[in-house]
Amino acid sequence: PIASLAIQGQPPDPSSLPPVTWYALDKPLALPEETPSILFFTSGTTGPPKGVLHARRAINKYARTSAIEADDEICLIPRGTFWSIYFTKLFQMLLLGVRIEIQNFGRNYDLIWEKFRQRGGTKIVLSPTFWYGMMAHYKGHIARLDEKEMSEYVDGFRHLRDVYVTGAMPSASLKEFWRGLRGGKPLKVLYGTTETQEIAVAHEDEYSQEVCLRLCVCVDRSIRADFA
Repeated sequence: PIASLAIQGQPPDPSSLPPVTWYALDKPLALPEETPSILFFTSGTTGPPKGVLHARRAINKYARTSAIEADDEICLIPRGTFWSIYFTKLFQMLLLGVRIEIQNFGRNYDLIWEKFRQRGGTKIVLSPTFWYGMMAHYKGHIARLDEKEMSEYVDGFRHLRDVYVTGAMPSASLKEFWRGLRGGKPLKVLYGTTETQEIAVAHEDEYSQEVCLRLCVCVDRSIRADFA
């Protein structure tokens, strides 16, 4: 039989807990950075479909080098994190202390716009099709409201500090719309591959003619396993 130990999740009286300084981590129990951590299946964007095995470094490398985010940082995620870059980025934000809100918005764009109006987030990542649906909802509903009510949604959207698009390249008209609604600030396009787990961020200039890529020069020495 497998021995088990029941652990009480919430003590009856939190004040009875020992002070934080009482606890200590046993360093010899720490796992090396090269220890296999997560296995992804890639559909073949950069080659034949295969399994890609990453070490623990792929998850925590940014947490070790990045500054802690502000306490009020809230990332809105309207669906499950199925893509590999999306998945690892989620854990990286958690390690940095970022608050994550994953809600089953589905394609109910009005719910996301309501979150904007309430200023219930400071960061959001959506696909181009999602951004298109958000734009269509704005034009069909929010733009028809009176000026005061419409400004609540627009100001709430501009309250977001980081607005990302990932999964594909958005069209020029889509980028132009959101840049105008953000008061001249463009969407940030995320590029990444399952094999490297590195992200390049593209920023457009004010004329939307050139895209400048800031490529990560740090190469992940993760352990990989290829399955042909």
